[in-house]
Formats: sequence, C-alpha cells, structure tokens
Amino acid sequence: MRKLVILAVLLVFCMTLLTPIASAASWRFITSSSFATYYFDTSSVQYLTTTDGERYIQVWLHGVFYSIQEDGAKTFTEQIWYRTDRKAYALKALYRYAPNGDTISTLIQRGYWINFLPGSIGEQTYDKVKDYCEQNL
Repeated sequence: MRKLVILAVLLVFCMTLLTPIASAASWRFITSSSFATYYFDTSSVQYLTTTDGERYIQVWLHGVFYSIQEDGAKTFTEQIWYRTDRKAYALKALYRYAPNGDTISTLIQRGYWINFLPGSIGEQTYDKVKDYCEQNL
C-alpha cells in the first residue's frame, strides 16, 4: 500500500513537470510561407469551411473573431507585406487584425501573439520581437 501511495505521488509529480510540454505541443500549425511560420494557441482558433469548400481560420481577440483565409500567407503578403524587413511581415499582419486600436505591445502583454519559431525568420527571442514592435510599429 505504501509503495502504491509513493507511486501515485511520483506520477502526479511527473505529470506536473510534463504539463508545460503538453501545453507547448497543443499549439497548432496554421500557415507558413518562405518568410515565417505562424502558430496560435488552439484555444483562440476555430476552423470554418464555406459552402464552396474554402477553409477559413477565426482568431479570437478581445471578444471579436477575425477571419483569416487558411492560406493566410497569401492574405498577409498581399495586403500587408510592403517592407523588405522580414520581421515586419508577421508583426504587421497581427497589427492589421488587432481590435480596439491596441498596440502590438499590449497584445503581447495580453498573450495574443504569433510565435516566431527558431529558423523561421531568424533566431529571435520574445523580448527582441517585443522591442522591435515597440520601436517600429
């Protein structure tokens, strides 16, 4: 019985350690291009399919859904990409869909953000991206 209790405690401890890993794994791939890869927290994303078969992604920001076509890279590049600076590519995309006139930095602080994966547009840390937003957008 004592061994069973110890085993149960160890199991709970291990599950606690693995929770962040599981959370990270729950982030869902949305769209990529030669410039960047976008991930949103699955809790903020819904998928829709129109009657003609086109798939859309809805991103939940501040109580409002913003629809982005599944091939979001095209949508972003055609409407927002106007700099050669790759960092501005995804930042402007999020800014375009930000409601209530929020700045990029407040969106970051509230957790509505696009993860910049290593290798996608350079080895950039969260802080560097935040600094870039505040200085350039």
